[in-house]
Amino acid sequence: MALIESGPLSRHLDDEEIEAVEQALSESDIDVALDDDADVRVIERDVDEHIFADFLDRLDAQGAACDFYIPGDFEELIETGGYVIGSTHALMMALDELRDDIVGDEEDEDAIVEADDDDDEAPVGGDDEDFVNFDDDDDDDDRYGNGGEESVHIQASELRHLWKMLYKGARACVRTNSCLFIQR
Repeated sequence: MALIESGPLSRHLDDEEIEAVEQALSESDIDVALDDDADVRVIERDVDEHIFADFLDRLDAQGAACDFYIPGDFEELIETGGYVIGSTHALMMALDELRDDIVGDEEDEDAIVEADDDDDEAPVGGDDEDFVNFDDDDDDDDRYGNGGEESVHIQASELRHLWKMLYKGARACVRTNSCLFIQR
C-alpha cells in the first residue's frame, strides 16, 4: 500500500542525501527555504497499489511523477541520489491538467473546490475526519469484482479521491515549506 505524507527532508533522507538534494537544487538555480522542523502529516495512507500505479502513470504522462516534491516554483524534474524531485507548483499544474480526465462531472468538481479550501491536514497518528479512509465499505474483497460497472465506478471514485488528496497535500506543502513524499 502506498503512503502520501508531508514533512521535512530529514524524515526520509539521510544527511548525505539531503546534501546531494541541496547541491542539485543549487546547481539548477533553485532557491528554496525548506522547514526542517516541519510537522509530519499523513495526507493519505493505504492507497491501493493498482489505483496508485494508474495515477502515477497519468502523472508520468504529464511529466510530473516524482519521488517527492518541494515547495519551489520550477518545472523541470531534478534527479539526484536515486530520487526524482519535482516542484509542488508543477505538481498542482499537472493535477489541474488531469482534472477533466479524473473529475468528470460538476458535482465532483464542487467537492474538489471544497478540498482546495480545506486547510486541515492531520498529523501522523491524527484522527482528523478529512483523512479517514475513503473506502468505508467493509467489502474490500470485491473491490475490483469481475471488472463490472460497479468496479469501474469504484476505481474512478478512488482516482478522484487520490487527486484531491495530492492537490490538498501540495497546497499544504507550499504553505508550510515542507516536502510532499510519495512512498510506494
